[in-house]
Amino acid sequence: MNKSKAFVLLVGESTKHLHKYVGWEIDLAIELGLPIIVVNLNNHFGLDSDNCPAKIRSACAVHIPFKLAAIRHALVSWPAEFRGLSQAKKASGALQYSEGLRSQWLAEKE
Repeated sequence: MNKSKAFVLLVGESTKHLHKYVGWEIDLAIELGLPIIVVNLNNHFGLDSDNCPAKIRSACAVHIPFKLAAIRHALVSWPAEFRGLSQAKKASGALQYSEGLRSQWLAEKE
């Protein structure tokens, strides 16, 4: 992960229970200061507290639905956006994209 530009975490129904490996990957991504993209497999917009692992809930990460357009956008945009955030903004935790972007993602055919 040292050469990674971002960390993508797929979150499904059982993800929050996978403490050993998922927890280690989350800790390493945070330690390395990687931009974190949380992809909700249930297409939830924003932080899905029912399925998201506790370790990532308060981390500076963007939470998106499992939509090709959303994933593409986050992979292209989030690393630069993350690096441009102040320490205070990074400390504020989970982030999500605007309603306008969400509407675009829903309108795109996959």
